[in-house]
Amino acid sequence: MYHAELTYLNKGLKRLKKMCESRGIKTVSLPKIGAGLGKLDWNSDVKPLLESILSDCETVFNAHIPEGSDFSSLTDAFIRKAQHKINRRPRKKLNFDSPKNIFFRQIANFALAS
Repeated sequence: MYHAELTYLNKGLKRLKKMCESRGIKTVSLPKIGAGLGKLDWNSDVKPLLESILSDCETVFNAHIPEGSDFSSLTDAFIRKAQHKINRRPRKKLNFDSPKNIFFRQIANFALAS
């Protein structure tokens, strides 16, 4: 079984960044690449590498949490940050408004109608 290596991950992330920039890709959701079967540590190896390479890119990169993940290992801060990103991101389906804005408008309308 092969394991991930930071040099290959580094090269792949740079190519991904270049491709996203050249094609105008707005968002990308990635699994925790290199961690898990790749045997690299997410917090000390992979995440800092991702941030150093992709932080100045116009594309928004999200770390995908796989279905069936054990959420007991996630910190409250991580979950709050994920909630913040999800609830404040504009959606085409919502006429480019965010779920948070729509929720609070509906609550305000409900309170005025009462």
